[in-house]
Amino acid sequence: MGLNRLTEKDIILDMKLKGTKKKRENIYSLLPSVETLFIDGDIPSLKDIDYGKIVHVDIETSGLDPKRDSLWVVKVGYAPLKDGTFTKAVVCRVADEVSCPTNLRQLLTGNISKIVHNAIFDSAWLYTKWKVQTEPILCTKILARMTRKFGNSYGNLVKVASELEVPKSKSLTMSPWNEKFEDWSPQMKNYCSYDVVFGLKIFNYLKDITSKDQFERFSNICKSWMYVYKLLDYMDYRDLRVI
Repeated sequence: MGLNRLTEKDIILDMKLKGTKKKRENIYSLLPSVETLFIDGDIPSLKDIDYGKIVHVDIETSGLDPKRDSLWVVKVGYAPLKDGTFTKAVVCRVADEVSCPTNLRQLLTGNISKIVHNAIFDSAWLYTKWKVQTEPILCTKILARMTRKFGNSYGNLVKVASELEVPKSKSLTMSPWNEKFEDWSPQMKNYCSYDVVFGLKIFNYLKDITSKDQFERFSNICKSWMYVYKLLDYMDYRDLRVI
């Protein structure tokens, strides 16, 4: 277990931002310091940490097929500011876990709302590997599609992030996440921390530009992980299926 205080400078260097000085300054102003706990096996219990009413959950895997590949890392962002930016994160290395750790299962299946960026992917992995039904969930990829503003492309969240000047990078996705934390590079640690910082900010933005009827439909469908599959069928998300 270790506590790593990541500064704005650390994160902005890791992202290797390109563009004008003005653009760099705008993005820099959005990046908070992130208090990150790197831990093996299980997250701190809900009694030890107040995760609040909403968190951002993300995973790192060795590939795209949950039946063949490995689940290595689960990340949780929590403690949001008023603008929706999360200020704390737990990065949990689960490469050696054959079943879902107790505290993590409680968070994934409990009443806390979970923001995810791709419900079909994350839910499929957590269920296939651990038989965990993650709910309630708020999928920003689905919500971005429902706004009709960003088109139907796979990368519509990148467009959302760009409009908000929120950094989204997948350059480190295929890093060796199964290695011990002491073997992780500073870039890997930074990536995991800022990857769960802006979930609520993006969700709130999408909610504001979604019609009331569409958002109500989104909320009803996403109450349970099983309904996500029905919504993806309806929206022709066959290109995102992994199992």
